[in-house]
Order: sequence, then structure tokens, then C-alpha cells
Amino acid sequence: MKTALLLLLSATVAWSYPNHVPNGYPFNTAAENQRSPDSYLQELYPRNIPDDAAAVASTHPQGEVMAQSICTSIAGGQGWIYAVQRSCGGAGTCTQICTSAKLRSQDPQTQGRQWFAVAAIHVYANRPCSTPGTPANPHIGLKVFRYGDINAAGCGPNWCCCSVPA
Repeated sequence: MKTALLLLLSATVAWSYPNHVPNGYPFNTAAENQRSPDSYLQELYPRNIPDDAAAVASTHPQGEVMAQSICTSIAGGQGWIYAVQRSCGGAGTCTQICTSAKLRSQDPQTQGRQWFAVAAIHVYANRPCSTPGTPANPHIGLKVFRYGDINAAGCGPNWCCCSVPA
């Protein structure tokens, strides 16, 4: 997961900022190799991040990248995959969100197709993402909860994974 996030981040940095670093490659020195992916995200997308953990997971680019990566890995078969933010309370279930006409209308390529909810997940905020550990002192990193029910309601899931078969 960290490798996929780092590769995606590296491609984003090189594509978004070709003049930002020599040769368009973000890791040019040994010191830069020690930087966390989150430090690059903060550089690319500077924001004032609120202290509220749910808000961070929903608004921070790292949360969106994680959600999209997770949704893509969960969905089976060929087609388009969307990670759709879900707010706490009153937002509807992932089934309701993924099948809504309002959501489908946002992408002309898939608006005429049938959409399905494939997962409901909660991306936790304020988690360390690249703290090095050792076998004697392991460190846990990023944290996600996958609900077993796409109709989970309340303040649980903060992302819905929507799939549109090709």
C-alpha cells in the first residue's frame, strides 16, 4: 500500500511540477529520500488542516488517494472505480450514494451506465504514514476499516467505493 501511494505520489509530483525539481523526479538527494510522502502532499496541496480527525480524513489529499487506492483494489472486474466522500449522518448509505442520478451525471463517460456500491470504508486521519520501524520495534502506520455492509449508516463510513462495469 505504501509503495503504491509513493509511486502514485511520485508520478503526481513529476507530472504536476515538471520544473519543480531537476529532471522532474522528486527524489534527487539522499536527504529527499528520507522525506515522507505526506511532506510532498503538503508541499503540493498546502492547506490548513482542521484538528477534527473525520474532517482530515475527508479533506486531506492523502485520505482521497488512500480511498481511491483501496476502492480500486477492492473492486473486481473491468470498469471505472470512484471513491466518493460520505459525510457523517443523513448522507445515505453507500448503495444510495453510488446509485444516485446526481452522482452519475458528474461523469459523461459513465452517466448512462449502471453504478454499484462495492464497499463502505472509513479512512482514519492523523496516522503516521512512514515512520520507520524495526523487527524489534515495529510501528503501525495507516489505518482503514472496511465495513462488511455497503448499507452501513450513521457516522461510520466516510468513503463509498462505487463501481461502473465497462
